[in-house]
Amino acid sequence: MSGSADSLLISLAGIFVPSIAISFFIYAYSWKILKRYRKALTRLYKVSFGGIDTERIRIANLLHDHAGSQRLAIDETIETLKSGATDDQLRSINALESKLQVFLYETGTLVEHLYPKELLRNNWEKSFKQLAEQLTTGTFDVNYENNAIAFPPKTLLHHAYWAVKEKITNAARHAGAKTIQLSSYQDGDTFLIVIVYKATPNAKRWIKKNEKSDLGRGTFIIKHRLDLIGAENKPTISDGYIIDLIKIRYEHSNS
Repeated sequence: MSGSADSLLISLAGIFVPSIAISFFIYAYSWKILKRYRKALTRLYKVSFGGIDTERIRIANLLHDHAGSQRLAIDETIETLKSGATDDQLRSINALESKLQVFLYETGTLVEHLYPKELLRNNWEKSFKQLAEQLTTGTFDVNYENNAIAFPPKTLLHHAYWAVKEKITNAARHAGAKTIQLSSYQDGDTFLIVIVYKATPNAKRWIKKNEKSDLGRGTFIIKHRLDLIGAENKPTISDGYIIDLIKIRYEHSNS
């Protein structure tokens, strides 16, 4: 009986040991391939986001220049029409002029959303202040406060800006946030961006969902934008609030 048991154990060992070895080999090989894939994907993201930003700038400049040149031509044409117009015609021209002013204002707003001028100037504080003003609506309020004296290199601003914008948009759209406090701080060679809003049930569900997966378009953009500048990001829940902290480490200089 003992001999049979020993034979069974030897047989089982002969089956399981090679299986475990093969499984370990497959796991190790898969992990190696996954690391290579992630590195390649990171390089692709860098090129991709660079292309997106370049195209945003190109379109924004094109719209800005075209709207500016057309505005001058339209103003001259309207003044010419007004000079020989009757009262009825003048009312129609004035109504048309008002609509054109609205159109030009909305075009300017579109340009600012595509690529804000302060972002093009690489101004950290004014970029985030302008972002807060852009995202504030009648039912959604974003307040910005800066407590930093120095800022990271200009090259890090663009990825940080678009990641923060996506985070705030997601907080309003998916977490049901109504008021957001956006702040920036400096702690030695670490620049901190903090997004704070109430931890409603929807907000808690949204945060937990993103802890498990980053497959959503918005979270995809945020994660890889921040990865490209080496930023750390970990939203937490404390005292009834979501505290979404972004840490950007950089070599401090006085320039």
